[in-house]
Amino acid sequence: MAEILFGSAVVQQVIDRVLQAREAKGYTENPKGKRAFVFVLVFTLLLNRNPSLEALTPPIFDILSGTEIGKRERGRVEQLRRVLMTLGILPEERLRLAEERPPRQLFQDDEVQDVHPQWLAWLRAFWRQTPISEQARNAIIGTMLMACRWLGSQHPEITEPKLWTRELAIEYVAFVCHEATIYDYASPARRQLFADYLKRRQGAPLKATGIRKRIDCLRSFFRYLQKYAYEVNGYLQPRLEINWNPVDAMALPRYVRAQLQPNPRNIEEEAWLKLVWTACTLNAEMVQDIAPGTRMYPLPMVRAMALVWVTGCRRSDEIRRLPLACIRSEWAPEMVDEHGVQLEPAEQLWYLRVPTNKYRGEFWSPIPEYTAEAILAWKALRPKNQPLVPDRKTRQPTAYLFQYREKLVGSEFLNDSLIPLLCKAAGLIDEQGTPYRDALGSITSHRARASTAYYLKAMGMTPYDIGKLLGHTNPNQTLPWYLKENLHQLGRMYRKANPLDRTVHALLDTQAAGHGEPCVFYYLSESPDGRPRMCGNPNFRLCYHQLQCAECEAYIETELAEVIEQRPGVLHLAVPIPLPDQLIADLTKQEEGTPIGEPPPPPPIPSAAFHFNKKGATRTESGCSQDLSELDQVRAQVMNLETQLAAKGKQDARNVSIRLLKQELDALKKRMVELERQQQGESPGEMDEPAR
Repeated sequence: MAEILFGSAVVQQVIDRVLQAREAKGYTENPKGKRAFVFVLVFTLLLNRNPSLEALTPPIFDILSGTEIGKRERGRVEQLRRVLMTLGILPEERLRLAEERPPRQLFQDDEVQDVHPQWLAWLRAFWRQTPISEQARNAIIGTMLMACRWLGSQHPEITEPKLWTRELAIEYVAFVCHEATIYDYASPARRQLFADYLKRRQGAPLKATGIRKRIDCLRSFFRYLQKYAYEVNGYLQPRLEINWNPVDAMALPRYVRAQLQPNPRNIEEEAWLKLVWTACTLNAEMVQDIAPGTRMYPLPMVRAMALVWVTGCRRSDEIRRLPLACIRSEWAPEMVDEHGVQLEPAEQLWYLRVPTNKYRGEFWSPIPEYTAEAILAWKALRPKNQPLVPDRKTRQPTAYLFQYREKLVGSEFLNDSLIPLLCKAAGLIDEQGTPYRDALGSITSHRARASTAYYLKAMGMTPYDIGKLLGHTNPNQTLPWYLKENLHQLGRMYRKANPLDRTVHALLDTQAAGHGEPCVFYYLSESPDGRPRMCGNPNFRLCYHQLQCAECEAYIETELAEVIEQRPGVLHLAVPIPLPDQLIADLTKQEEGTPIGEPPPPPPIPSAAFHFNKKGATRTESGCSQDLSELDQVRAQVMNLETQLAAKGKQDARNVSIRLLKQELDALKKRMVELERQQQGESPGEMDEPAR
């Protein structure tokens, strides 16, 4: 009919013009939906009795909305109206901030049953006049309604806040901790809404989180009443004055707080790596195989959001509220280093502009290059004619990155659609096709933050830097809720620090090792004056009497120990020395009250050269005592003289006693060389012949 009245060429020109503007806004439906939109457009032209788009006015759309077609195709009528606004034909609507809708549970009669009217007036005044977020107000109101029903049942005479006493507050805290159950004082309408949940947990006691919520919300309610004055039923009520402290009387019990310790819910490594790889390789074929025929956002938008989720360490609300100008790069062709050489593109860094959250304002966070490229690819394809949307935090008109068809992506899209899609694409599903669940529950958007923090720490990143990456203002306080303990690392550290596996400091004399002399010396406990003491027995690790060496032949007194420390070429070592098996067995018997036999003797020394303590006879590995040979006696005298010289080291070298000691030491060293040659079967005369 339109072609007959207006001409086919004119009608087709109008249709092409509108469809082009419509596609620019992101509407790319199937042919059936496209035909339905064209039908609404042509019907509007017929209703206006004019083929010109410029002749359409807002009253025409009011008339169109009242027709049967307008009611049936309400969504497409709204599309047409917004397209005409984009073309400048209809006046742009003034940007309006979203109005807060009062909670149904506070302003519907079926939700406020069994609540005293005076309490209801106070709660409504609190919701309207308290300067905190809507989410926080709704949480306090819901908890207070249950507290008011408890008052109506147990203390009906308490009809307003000023009648609360410290004793009543303590009684309510005890009730919540010991007697309260799931939805015990909820309204009938609320219980009906969660009927399926109540069937599973009817009469179940509150968990620690539920106890905390009820007590914290009640305490917050009274704290705000102490801070602000409220207009209730047309009368200004001054700030609440009570002779008790809500913070003290309504404190969370210690045993409940102990159950609320940090328990990071990071995803298992294998599953997490599969999700990361799937997000990096997501393509149209994978989406069609998983959800054929399903209406989805454009694939570049889905891929960009998936990569931000697995690499950006961001909350779900921060992801969906990313501004359009959220990418910054720190590399340009003109960038050079300190020597004037152009920096390589590999040095390029990318940063993500994180919007205002519940703890801090905007800030920049690093992201991988491939994530930045995915965001830039979506920005190039994002429909241009998108209206500004008021930000729910800053209340400022904002152009969002993940905005499509004039609407911001849904708050549940990440958890309800994108993450299940990635799980199915990665093969993380059960036999029924349900997305992956581990021991900690299903995979949610927030678990990615804990997973990223955990694996970054495993790669060596410091907790302070991880906290800054997550956007924490006080990382020391909040990081325990994200950084899960690495049990394997903890076990290795414990094994290393096990008191039964001690690490003993030892010295290695490299020169003595080259001459076949005693070369390994183990440090014992220091003397009362702080000087070192050592053991020269190479079988020290097998000794039952470790650290009880005063009578052992391998015991080295402080003077000689200091001389050994000053030897050239000495290396300091850390040697793991476990307690002997027999000693551990005897300690176990002692704990059990079982008699302990005689301790075994110390392990014998390899030779008389290891006899440093002259208080006892020498025991060699042959198991018998023997007198010292002349060579061993000379060696002992040499070490004794070296000890005396070391003790007099600060005296003048011209001192007579020092000269005599040096002369005696030289003579003993010559005798020691002769004895060593004799022991090796060499003739002293032959060795003394001059070289020809």
